[in-house]
Amino acid sequence: MSSALALVAEVSGHRFVNVWVLVPFTILVYDHLLTLDAEIDYMWRKPKRFNFFLFVLLRYISVVGTTVMIIFNFRNIPVEVLSIGRGLFIHSLHYRCHDWNVGQLGLIIIQSALASLALGLHIYAMYNFNKIVLVLLLCAGGITASLAVWSPVGQTWILATNVPGCNYAVSRQSALRMAGAWEAEFVCDLLVFVFTVVRAYRQPVKLPGSILSHMLRDGAVYFAALALVNFANIIMYYLGNQWIASSLSRFTSTISVTLVSRLMLHIRKVAADELAMSHSVHTALQFQTRATGVAHWDEESAVSGEV
Repeated sequence: MSSALALVAEVSGHRFVNVWVLVPFTILVYDHLLTLDAEIDYMWRKPKRFNFFLFVLLRYISVVGTTVMIIFNFRNIPVEVLSIGRGLFIHSLHYRCHDWNVGQLGLIIIQSALASLALGLHIYAMYNFNKIVLVLLLCAGGITASLAVWSPVGQTWILATNVPGCNYAVSRQSALRMAGAWEAEFVCDLLVFVFTVVRAYRQPVKLPGSILSHMLRDGAVYFAALALVNFANIIMYYLGNQWIASSLSRFTSTISVTLVSRLMLHIRKVAADELAMSHSVHTALQFQTRATGVAHWDEESAVSGEV
């Protein structure tokens, strides 16, 4: 009876994990297609600066890496030792799936690190490159990165052999360690949100269409959404069983990439629109000045001619 219940938990966990592998991938690709025109207009056709290269790394490492992970997640892992015996088959399958799992964890860490870097630079710019803010962000980011690298070290991976693909059970101890890393990420998101709200409260002049107002308003919304998604991920580590405890980690990292990419695109769009508006106003003022000067010269000429 217990073995039957364990098999049911393994199969249902496999299906649940596959759903939360496909959902973020679909969102990532769909959002990429929706914002491709904006990316070309406001990133590729504009002067290339550091935020451009950060955006490209964040966006395309996520798309390519997630696509590769999807392919390996749903295909049968090729094993050439089927005829030798089940023991050697399990050993070879575990070896190949271990490489896949390490790659998946690496992708999650890279995605989260790039998204956190983009958010940190966003806050640093909002505070006019304040050194104290920079030190606080670096300390929080360093602690989070250290926990993210430490959490999978020394874990015992239990491979699911009754379902296709590479699915691992997460032991209780491993789940707690990984939850700790995501909790540090949650604290960073919360810190960024607090910085944004404080900056909005202390802003002396609130111009509705300015870049800063968009950074404050949209940044707060994005940061709050990130924190909520990460909170659900942390809860799953504590409440989920060994097969689904880490199921929302890929969803969380992919959603963070999507939201941060949209935020970067939106800020670039607002900056471009504001620059175009200021240029048009400057051109109109120059034209008005010239027109006024010509009219004044004509009036003076007419007067002098009459005299």
